[in-house]
Amino acid sequence: MRTLPLRALLTAGAALLVACGATVPPADATVADRADSVATPDTRGADASSPEAPVVPPMVCEEGVTEACPGVAPGPCPDLNDGRVHTVSLRGRRNDFRVSCAGTMTSVGPDGVLPLTITTTSDLILTATPLDGDAIVAALSTSAQCATPAGELQCSNGSASVGAAAIFRARALRPGTYYLLLGSARGGDVTVQASLAPSLPRQPGDACPGVMVPANGEPTTFSTRGFIAEPDVGTTCGYGSSGSVGWVDALFQFQITERRDVSITVAASGMGNIQVDVATACGRRAAAIPGCFGGNPVTRRLRDLPPGTYTVVVDSRITEGITRMITATVSTDPPTPPGPAAFCPGVPLTEFTPTSVDVDTLAGGTPLPCVPSQRVGAVLSVRAPTDGRDLLVNFTAPSNRDVVGFQLRQGCDGPEVGACRGPSNRFANNCWARYQGLTPGAPYAVHAGTSSATGELRGRYFQVPHAEPVDVMGNESCPAAVTIPEVGGIFRGSTRGARSLATFTCAGAMTGCGGARAVVYRLDLTAQRRVVAVMAGDFDSLLAIHTGAECPGRSFANACNDDWYGTDAQVDVVLEAGTYWLFAAGCGDGSVGSYTLDVAVLPR
Repeated sequence: MRTLPLRALLTAGAALLVACGATVPPADATVADRADSVATPDTRGADASSPEAPVVPPMVCEEGVTEACPGVAPGPCPDLNDGRVHTVSLRGRRNDFRVSCAGTMTSVGPDGVLPLTITTTSDLILTATPLDGDAIVAALSTSAQCATPAGELQCSNGSASVGAAAIFRARALRPGTYYLLLGSARGGDVTVQASLAPSLPRQPGDACPGVMVPANGEPTTFSTRGFIAEPDVGTTCGYGSSGSVGWVDALFQFQITERRDVSITVAASGMGNIQVDVATACGRRAAAIPGCFGGNPVTRRLRDLPPGTYTVVVDSRITEGITRMITATVSTDPPTPPGPAAFCPGVPLTEFTPTSVDVDTLAGGTPLPCVPSQRVGAVLSVRAPTDGRDLLVNFTAPSNRDVVGFQLRQGCDGPEVGACRGPSNRFANNCWARYQGLTPGAPYAVHAGTSSATGELRGRYFQVPHAEPVDVMGNESCPAAVTIPEVGGIFRGSTRGARSLATFTCAGAMTGCGGARAVVYRLDLTAQRRVVAVMAGDFDSLLAIHTGAECPGRSFANACNDDWYGTDAQVDVVLEAGTYWLFAAGCGDGSVGSYTLDVAVLPR
């Protein structure tokens, strides 16, 4: 799809309301609570090693924005602190930056930077509205780490499908210079307005630095009475969270002076669930440690945590009652040594039946570019088939809200084989990859990563018949459907001549994929089988499977997907004996191009 669907739904339903909460400390926060937001990056915990943005010469201000962060604050562009509506243009700009809330489309388009100078501690409401229905993303960062994830204070993503604004609120911004990054899908005119107002005093726990909870001490209880009825930081799990409208948060901190295993238990009065995140720096969602938990009570266990000060964010819905009693307990134990799967050669990957690895026994592992939210990594070993068959590898995350990805290597530290298979900026919790041309019988290492903080990471492999890619043409209609062998295969073609053959359940208007056009394949199964179909192309692809003796058949649950690996699609479903129709499509009428369709047919 063209943008993040959940944020699209939220923004469309809450236009001109606050879409994200504040991410900075109150006016009475001390330097010890948080480093000066305009001069020094926060170096507590894991953020201590974050690189500062390189200093660049002042850029020429064209159409109201600069190409990169100005080297001399506040830069040559008009300052947003005047409260006026500024119209800027991103036409012709490069794509220089990556921000936490960018979607697949907003991460590849033109972007630019504007300054915001604050003279007294203030609250901010920032609104950025595309004038041509473009996808827009806005992120605020500190001067010292301009337009870097480590310096990001707040981020909001608008919706291309409804032309909505990117809106966020940041509270208690301290005096100094900040920078606003605007990113887009296509590049066009955008109106930007920053509304500033003096900050009001906040209750303890309502904003950074939060209530201090002693490690290994008695439980600490505090009330949310008097808290502002909107989130300041937000968490990273659950629809409606992430600093969104309809949620309120509470914050507390704890400190450790040496590496420890840490258990955090949070309970809230009332019946509603809570969401709990842990971060290395207060007020920065980009500093969140992957692995966000929901429930009531909630327990998070962090293994081998380095010394530092950590912030815990507790989110709950406003409809469940703003006033709640929050009880927090933090206990520590000596750090647990990582298990055998944390280091190469790891543990053997098994065929058919998954190998399970306890996430709690893992370390950070090799960072994988296709798992940006990776918290831990595992290494599993596998040998290539000896008879020329293809190797099919599968990993599953511990839960549906976790992400997983993996990279195959020749031996422990050998060269990479194929691309890193993972969700990139999406939420894939089940990933597959086919490997061909491996050295028969040779050992390989699979480096896997997940965002999970608990549970079992599962991996397995299959040896499947070797498949040579088959070029396909002319299957733009049901009568011209190409038959897939019952053992599967790999097919290459183009959707440029495709027609609107069926209504796809994952191509609704709010996903931006309405009017999807598809080429069609037929698959006949004589027994129950697991079918894994992956579609990759040079466009935003969509994949659907229908059932029925006559094309186009009818849709069924979990058999339609848009955006599994970035803009590539995947369907993984168990099918009974019968006739099925596979539709290789694009996200919307104008999304067409060349594609590869890989279909694997496996035992149940």
